[in-house]
Amino acid sequence: MRSARDFLKLFTAKVPDQKLAEMPIAEQTKQKQNVISLLSEGCKPLAKRFFLQHLTTDQLATTKRCLNVLSYDAPLRAFLPHNLINVITPLLEIENGLSLDEVQKIIRETRQYSRYVGNWIKSFSSNTTIDNDLVSFLKCLIDEILKVEAQCVAPPEAEEGAGQYNPAKTGAFYYFKEDGAPVRSNRLYDIEKKKKSKSKSNKSTSNYDDEPTTSSCSKRYPDMSKRGSSFLFLWFCPSHGHCYGGHIVNGGEGRKDPFYSLLQYLKTAPDSVFYDFACSFEEYSLNRELLFFRLTKFYHDLFHSFGHNCSPVYSSRGLDGMGFNTSICEQFNSYLQCIKASAKHMSQEHFVFYVQYFIDLWNEKKEASFKAKLKTALAGWQ
Repeated sequence: MRSARDFLKLFTAKVPDQKLAEMPIAEQTKQKQNVISLLSEGCKPLAKRFFLQHLTTDQLATTKRCLNVLSYDAPLRAFLPHNLINVITPLLEIENGLSLDEVQKIIRETRQYSRYVGNWIKSFSSNTTIDNDLVSFLKCLIDEILKVEAQCVAPPEAEEGAGQYNPAKTGAFYYFKEDGAPVRSNRLYDIEKKKKSKSKSNKSTSNYDDEPTTSSCSKRYPDMSKRGSSFLFLWFCPSHGHCYGGHIVNGGEGRKDPFYSLLQYLKTAPDSVFYDFACSFEEYSLNRELLFFRLTKFYHDLFHSFGHNCSPVYSSRGLDGMGFNTSICEQFNSYLQCIKASAKHMSQEHFVFYVQYFIDLWNEKKEASFKAKLKTALAGWQ
């Protein structure tokens, strides 16, 4: 499986690789057959046509791009998000007999979720019909995604009284809802039980909470923790800059921090998450609560995207209508530097109160800024 992935990535790379040029034709043929043999039956016809170049120039280009994305070890649901599945499903049901306008609308909506898939479908569409081999390929991917979801256990139901709002004691102050109290309690997962002893004995994995098993990305969490130091983990709205609070992290930030904060304090997971280690954060989340994050799409923020060599599906640079400020956390860090020296001498109770006060000032400033922009925009329509 690994050798097939490596060859497919090599064969579909944007820039021709010297390794492929030096590979004998017989070996390339053998590797192509190996790739095809590992595919599901419904995916094989299109793969064969691609390797034999029995496609149009446009179809070859879009298929090459999508197969390159699929050659990475990101989960299939990263390539076909669940909301995208809902969009393209009517297109895959050929007997529905969609009109030309309906087909074009689906392609436009698909591009909003994934340019790769949108361009792929467009190149294989002819008026109101879609190439049967592409339909079969996409159906196979969707079936695999739904099969995995069917094997997962539903997350605990959100309920009032699952915990108390006590920032002075817990160091957590989230305001996704008015009272600030959590809606779920923490629980220990089987994967954590198995890796608990390994994480303790291996200091290099301490900031990971457990070693990533599928993500081949070479980007790693920075070892930023210092003895006696504490850090803040905060959530922001990238559209408006609003801070939803956070919690104190005693040491280096790990994937458990964003995971448990969302699971504990949100009734439903967000549609999209921008995070500096989205590739490994997605793996961590899906290994524990896949159904909770079923509709969530994970992206690298623009500031930290450089240096990642994982699947391009995590890059937010290619999103249609990308108008989010994904560097909002870095800007807030700069804003909060004014209290850094004073905070070192505070108790946790006073520190949390101090941080909450500055977050409130930040949110008021953002709200005033957007009200001014809205007033200007409305004046232009008069």
